[in-house]
Formats: sequence, C-alpha cells, structure tokens
Amino acid sequence: GTAAEPEAFIGVTYVPVTLSLQRAHDLTPATGLFVKSVYSGSPAARAGLLSGDVIVAFDGHRVGSASEIVVLLEAAHPGQRVTLLVYRGSLEVSRAVILAKRPGSQ
Repeated sequence: GTAAEPEAFIGVTYVPVTLSLQRAHDLTPATGLFVKSVYSGSPAARAGLLSGDVIVAFDGHRVGSASEIVVLLEAAHPGQRVTLLVYRGSLEVSRAVILAKRPGSQ
C-alpha cells in the first residue's frame, strides 16, 4: 500500500537540490529542498517563504530529501510551531511556521 501523507502541513512543493539545480539557480547550499511553489494562504506563505528558497533544516534537523522532511512532518502535529532554516540566495534566514492540518486529511 501507499503511505498516507502526514497530517501536518507546511504548504510547499519542493524537489531535492541536485548539482544541476544548484548550478542552474546559483544556489548556495549543496543540499536541501528547493521550493518550487508555495500554496496561497498556507503556513509557508504566512511565514514568508517564496519559490526559489531552499529549506535546509526543519526544527534543527537537516533536510536534503523528501523522505527526511516527511518523517519530521509525521512526528509533528497541526498547530505546532517549527523553525525552518532557509536559504534565499546566499542569505540564510530562519522562519517560524505554525503547521496546519493538511487539506483533505481526516
């Protein structure tokens, strides 16, 4: 069977940073999650995340793959405040995000 998506929700679509992606977008971190889009009205949008940002840590845990952030989201719960460490260009910024309940989750 397929694993259910975590109930806790940030509200971004992302792909892992690869060498070619890093070169194409002149990204500073070699690993992380490249934000492709931010859902309007989502926790990420409220926290000021933008497409093109690179998430490198979730509440102090380094993230470089989808599976790593999914494990962290599964352990979290809606309403929890987490800190995302994000690169925007060469600038490292910290963003506080209040996780929401995934739309459509029971």
